[in-house]
This record gives sequence, C-alpha cells and structure tokens, in this order.
Amino acid sequence: MEFYVKAPENCLFMHDSVLDITTNYQMDILKEDEVMKFYEISEPYYALIKARSGEEAVKKYIEVVAGDESEFEILLEDCKLVPDYYASARFAQSRDEKGNLMDFDEVIEILESNETEILIMDGSLL
Repeated sequence: MEFYVKAPENCLFMHDSVLDITTNYQMDILKEDEVMKFYEISEPYYALIKARSGEEAVKKYIEVVAGDESEFEILLEDCKLVPDYYASARFAQSRDEKGNLMDFDEVIEILESNETEILIMDGSLL
C-alpha cells in the first residue's frame, strides 16, 4: 500500500510504508484516494477541476459546467490528469469576469482545500 505524506511546506512525498517516514514535523498521512488531484476536460467546454478521482471530477463537471449522466463515460474518456504544478500555475494566472487576477492568499486557500471544485471553466459559459 502506498501512502502520501503532506509536509508542512505543502509538498507531497510518496513512501512504500509509514515506517519510512522520519521527521521532526507532525505530518498528515493520506491514502492515495484522499489526495486532491487536478483534471482537465476539453470538450464540449474547457474546465480545470480539483478532485480526488477522475470520476469525481466528471460528476462535478456535469453538475457545474455541462453535460448529463448519459455522457458520463464520454466525459471520463476526455478527463485527463494533469500535474499539480501545471494546474497551480494555470489557476494562479486565471482571471475573473472583470479581468482581475485572484489574490495570492485566496489561490493558495482554494488549492489547499479538500473540496472538489471547478477551478477554471470556459469563459463563454459565464
């Protein structure tokens, strides 16, 4: 079983066992399915989604962006896992409806939350 360890600096380290962890910091041990990941769906509308799984990302996409349950499998095929740094950079550079960047502290708060969220969606839907 693999575990992910959330360090104080918000870095994730993967270990084969909990016994591999030696540190002076108190760390939260998270199972792989508890770690938030980032997904992109391109069609029919673009969205960057933070979720625990591709299935959870597609459900949120259907709820907020577009589609219905009958399209679940098609959307799941289009749902691509993207690297954390890519998603973080895209989200930090995104703009609101007025063209303003989000406050840095707000970006960090949203990225660190354990809530499934649509981070960016196609502007034509706003």
